[in-house]
Amino acid sequence: MKSKTFLALLLPLALIGCQQSNDLKVLALNGHVKSIKSSSYAAMLTDSDKVTKGEHLRWRFWENSFSTFNKEGNKTLEYWYYDDNEIESKYIYSYDDNGVRTGMQRYTPEGDLIISSNYKYNRRGNRIEMNRFDNNGDLVCKFNFKYDKNDHIVEQIQFDSKGNFLTQYNYVIDENGNQTEMDQYNAQKELENKFVFTYTFDSLANWVTRTAYMNNVPTYYVEREIIYYSDNEKSLINREDNNISVWQ
Repeated sequence: MKSKTFLALLLPLALIGCQQSNDLKVLALNGHVKSIKSSSYAAMLTDSDKVTKGEHLRWRFWENSFSTFNKEGNKTLEYWYYDDNEIESKYIYSYDDNGVRTGMQRYTPEGDLIISSNYKYNRRGNRIEMNRFDNNGDLVCKFNFKYDKNDHIVEQIQFDSKGNFLTQYNYVIDENGNQTEMDQYNAQKELENKFVFTYTFDSLANWVTRTAYMNNVPTYYVEREIIYYSDNEKSLINREDNNISVWQ
């Protein structure tokens, strides 16, 4: 498996638009989410054939992440990291007065711009195109997205700056908006990998662990710590997010 082909898949997908579909909806998150910390591990089988986490996977830095959300449900910043003491890059997101995402900038830990992106939306407010530029403002690549009737992404295609096909991902989505299957195609449009995902959930039906199977073999395992804004109607969320001060 070539890890670079996964970068297109795992970039943050905020599809804000005319119908005010915020990031929480796009990410199939319930409740007033304040922050999410994700950590990826090798998937290990126990003697009883249960899947558990193994060693921490530094190289899957795009799934070692920390994200914060504002009270409107839009992502404000995100860190990718190798481990808690070593940041890979930082993302900052910008929105207009209607809550529509207008831009994204990715920076090195030292604060140098790496890439930026802009977006096109359809009438339903879903992002259908993302254009990515290098730090000189030159187009690097483009992503196109297709959706199901519930506004969940079911197809993602990446092209280079000249419009040549690079990669494609097709997804199967469950009734709660979670990806259950993913097919990955290479530049020759050949099926390269097929993944199946299983989950465990918290009391608000947000997933907190995800196991990825490739060819029926467990390959990696992701844990999420979700912190919620205080809300008297949900006792689960009445605690502060101590992680935020670590990353800001």
